[in-house]
Amino acid sequence: MCAKNIIPQLPISFASPELKDPSRQKLWQLFKSWTLDKERDQSANSEKEMLLFYEDLLALLDQVFDPVPETHDKPENEAFSNPPSPYFEQLITALKILVDPEMIFVFEIPLDDNSEIKCRKEVYMVIKHQEPSKMEAIQGLLTFLLCNKQEVCIHPITIGYLNKELKDGNIFFLTHITQTNLIYKKADAIELQECNIQHYPQILSHAKTVIENGWATADLFLKHAEMENKNGNQGLSLFFIHQSIELRLRALVLAWERHEKKTHEIRIMIRSCLKFIPDLAKVFPQNSEEECRILKLLEDAYCKTRYKSCFPVNQEEANELLQRALQIKSLCVAHYQMYFERILIES
Repeated sequence: MCAKNIIPQLPISFASPELKDPSRQKLWQLFKSWTLDKERDQSANSEKEMLLFYEDLLALLDQVFDPVPETHDKPENEAFSNPPSPYFEQLITALKILVDPEMIFVFEIPLDDNSEIKCRKEVYMVIKHQEPSKMEAIQGLLTFLLCNKQEVCIHPITIGYLNKELKDGNIFFLTHITQTNLIYKKADAIELQECNIQHYPQILSHAKTVIENGWATADLFLKHAEMENKNGNQGLSLFFIHQSIELRLRALVLAWERHEKKTHEIRIMIRSCLKFIPDLAKVFPQNSEEECRILKLLEDAYCKTRYKSCFPVNQEEANELLQRALQIKSLCVAHYQMYFERILIES
């Protein structure tokens, strides 16, 4: 169940006391919608868990509208380009109360210079292993707490998964899940694997090679796309555009996480890279029928141009998709210069 579909208008902030009663009403609507859902688990345990969950949310509202000042574990303003807002601090408090995480890490990823929001706070909430139903409930809670705010993104990850990734040399986690970015740790928290990026010279070398080779091939496909577009072969141009974007993003995931994505869908590749480059979402926003159509056109070109001599694409569409491929290249290059070059120099 998706909270934002059930509750079309969520409170903008928990900072104003007058929002307390409307917030309680929204929670009641959420709980009532769940009870009316015919596809929900109607077992006694599920009913009990959801009732307790609802009561916890009500208790949370009482605390955030009349918070008890904390003397520790708060993010320091100096650690961020944008100092934590009251909403963000209340959000962290809510996560501690409702989810009971082992640890919380926070760091910032810069956004496009033209964006009103200059940085997005990435919140990595480390939790114990959860059953799928409980993880789904946590995701629904996060959707509610985020209130559609674009400046914060929360990633719930289990401690077992995180430890495995650190041990296997996931460069993204090795460079971001660090003591410097730790803002909360439960007293009896399970310890993380002790790893240091300096201990993985071969992995760093491999990541550099993956980026260089993958992006060189992506650039070749992009060059062919430009040539075919100029020659009037718009359908074939889209095939090369698709391949250029796919290979560029595939190399980025492989370099950061050492995982090969088993998909050719641009939509999935972009989604996999949003935690590295949030601005990729603006290239293919998929927020309208037209945006969904143009992405589908690109996906179709990958399959159909190989089997059909004529795949109908007009010049305007081909030009638009070529520009978006160049946009993705520009974002990836800037990302590499900001992160990978620094990591390689420091190592």
